[in-house]
Amino acid sequence: ILENVKIFSPNFITINSSNAISINTLRAAPAVEFVPAEKLEEKVDTFIVNEHSLARQHKKEKILGPTIKLRWRNGFQFDSASEIAFAKQCPGAFSNRFAIDQPVQFGGLDEAPNPQEYLLSALASDITQCIIKIALKKKYELETVEVDCRGTVDLRGLLNVKGSEPVAVKVSEIEADVRIVGNIDSHDLSLLVRNACEMSSVCRTLALAQKIDLRLG
Repeated sequence: ILENVKIFSPNFITINSSNAISINTLRAAPAVEFVPAEKLEEKVDTFIVNEHSLARQHKKEKILGPTIKLRWRNGFQFDSASEIAFAKQCPGAFSNRFAIDQPVQFGGLDEAPNPQEYLLSALASDITQCIIKIALKKKYELETVEVDCRGTVDLRGLLNVKGSEPVAVKVSEIEADVRIVGNIDSHDLSLLVRNACEMSSVCRTLALAQKIDLRLG
C-alpha cells in the first residue's frame, strides 16, 4: 500500500520533488462597475521560485509544526483536523475540521475540495499571510490582497493510462497571480511579493524537494 502511495499520490510526489512556481505580481485598482477586472490590472513583475532561487536562503530552523489527523468517513470523503482538535472530547471541539472529497467522476460526491485543491489553497493562503506580515512591518497601506493559485494534474498519470512516455503523477505548472490594491510603488510591490514568497514555508516546501517518511501505525 505504501509503495502505491509513492507512485500514485499526486500530493506525495509533488512534495517529494522540486517544483518551479511561477509568480505574477499584479497591481490592481479598486473595482469599478461594468469594467472588466483585467482592464484595471497592471503586471508589475513575474518571477520563478525554485530550488535555485532559494539556494541563497539562510540555514533551516527547526520549528515544531502542526500534527494533522485524518478520519475516513465513507467512500472518498474524509475529515481532517489538528491533533489538538481530535484530542478534545467536547461538543464543537472539532469545529475547525475541514472535509476532503473527490469529484463525482473520481468516485466522490464533490462536497468538498480534493487534496490537490487544498495544496494550492495552502500555497495561496501562506503567501497572502506573508505579504500581510511584511506590509505591516514596512507600514505599507494595502487595501486588498488576492492570490489565485492554479496547477495541473495529468489524468493519464493519475489513472495509470499506458502510453509511449511515462506521465508524472503530480501537480505541475504551478502558478500564482498576486493582485494587490494599495498605496505602494511598483518597486516596493515587487520586493514585497518576492520576499513574501521566500518567507512562505509552503512555497519553500513545494520548491524544494522534501523527504516524506511513510509508516504504518
